[in-house]
Amino acid sequence: MRIVIADDHPVVLMGISGFLMAKKHTVVATSGNGIEAWNSIILHKPDVALLDHNMPGMSGIEIAMKVHAARLRTKVVLLTMYKEKALLDKAIAVGVNGYLLKDFALGEIDQCLQSIVNGTNYYSKELTKHILVGKADGNSEMEKLTVTEQKVMNIIAEQKTSNEIADMLFISVKTVEKHRSNIIKKLGLPQTPNSIALWAAKNIKDK
Repeated sequence: MRIVIADDHPVVLMGISGFLMAKKHTVVATSGNGIEAWNSIILHKPDVALLDHNMPGMSGIEIAMKVHAARLRTKVVLLTMYKEKALLDKAIAVGVNGYLLKDFALGEIDQCLQSIVNGTNYYSKELTKHILVGKADGNSEMEKLTVTEQKVMNIIAEQKTSNEIADMLFISVKTVEKHRSNIIKKLGLPQTPNSIALWAAKNIKDK
């Protein structure tokens, strides 16, 4: 896998780069700021860009937005110290494919890369222990869903269509329908068009 890494902390940059190369990945470029990182992505068109959430020149979020605007195939994974739900929500909204806490990154990078290669977004397990993802008020059923499925469920609760959900999350309608199918299976809902919307209306409350 061809990877670009960007972080303004040299120790972090060297540590992750060395770890990935030991795993037989190809690190095509490393950068200490966002502008260099974006230029490296444009030049090398890597499979994955591992980007610091907050760095000089351009943030990881801003680069992710440019990647999607340019319709590049590069998958974006954010590396961050932040555990706030609002930042995760923003990352999901702009189409970030992975969100890793730096403290646990080396233990999760392999699983993260494998997940996004298989078409599934990955968010740090440690992160979901510290924040409440979604607006389900103590609903244990929501815990059966992945972070992305919870996000889709919350948007369905806002009475959005699959096309609207796809636009909001920067994914295809086909992917939205796949998430819908997974939600139905995990929650044991009937195979009817409005089953998810009815469940959401009953179980998800606005905060």
